[in-house]
Amino acid sequence: MAIKLTNDMRNALLNGPITNNLGNSTLRVYSGSAPSTANAAPSGTLLVEITGIYFDSPNNGTAPLTSTYLAEATVGGIAGYARLLDTFGTSVAIQGNVGTAATCDFVISKGTFGIENVTLTLATLIQPAE
Repeated sequence: MAIKLTNDMRNALLNGPITNNLGNSTLRVYSGSAPSTANAAPSGTLLVEITGIYFDSPNNGTAPLTSTYLAEATVGGIAGYARLLDTFGTSVAIQGNVGTAATCDFVISKGTFGIENVTLTLATLIQPAE
């Protein structure tokens, strides 16, 4: 039998990292393929860095962004993957796919861009029930 978590436990497991590590976090969007693990050095070119990201308090094991976040890309290119850094901008907390589709881990306004504004429109932290 698999372990199953209540919504209260899922919320508690998300709330600690959100409160302690992910408030005022930074999202870095890179070109190219993602490294095999989030512990590996980044690959590709850093296209845009979006700062000051916050997540809402978790509900039913999910915590969405509190808002949309805008930043200007410093280099043009095609978004390949993204890394969410902790509150201090020093450690990678989460690595995921990035793009314009709602199925992406980090949804941005454009997948291909030049030196222009890019908006982070959707990202949700999820604590699975199993």
